[in-house]
Amino acid sequence: MFFNFPEEWGMGKLWMVFKKYGMVFDMFMVQRRLRNGKRYGFVRYKSVKDVEGLLSQLQKIKLGDEYLRVYVAYDRNHNDNGRMGGHDKKQETTKMNGNWERNDMNEGRVHNRDARTFVDVVNTGNARRK
Repeated sequence: MFFNFPEEWGMGKLWMVFKKYGMVFDMFMVQRRLRNGKRYGFVRYKSVKDVEGLLSQLQKIKLGDEYLRVYVAYDRNHNDNGRMGGHDKKQETTKMNGNWERNDMNEGRVHNRDARTFVDVVNTGNARRK
């Protein structure tokens, strides 16, 4: 995930910046904006050998007066506790009343989640799976 780039920049200009650091496989710009009003997107590289090294290089990109903000996105459904990158955040996940609750201890918030997939939600409506 990346953000903090000039408002007038489009995918073409950003693609040219990202391709300097490896073979860009895919890039997606989200139409919605972050809470702070900034645009954001996702970039995928092909054949990355050192994720932390690439991330370090990308975080040094300066566009205008500010640095591009880049983070490793992760898949919440991944078997390794939902983590694909090197996140240090402590998490505790428990199943209560048929719903998954994840407590992000560093932020002190509780997020209610259940074990349904997107397909389950679409096919069964609002009924929660036990």
